[in-house]
Amino acid sequence: MTAYNDAQYDILCKLHGLRLHRIACYENLLLQGQLQKIDALLLQPSPEVRESIGRWCLRKVG
Repeated sequence: MTAYNDAQYDILCKLHGLRLHRIACYENLLLQGQLQKIDALLLQPSPEVRESIGRWCLRKVG
């Protein structure tokens, strides 16, 4: 079911000329010398974590 929904999003974005970048829940970020899962960081981000996630997203998109 998830693959089907993802395929629909992919097609819609392609048709409308939008760029779609997926963030997998198992991605890790190195913060304060520790690898931390992105899904846990997104649940309760502090300003420092938010900034780090933003920089990480820019690197992924760029």
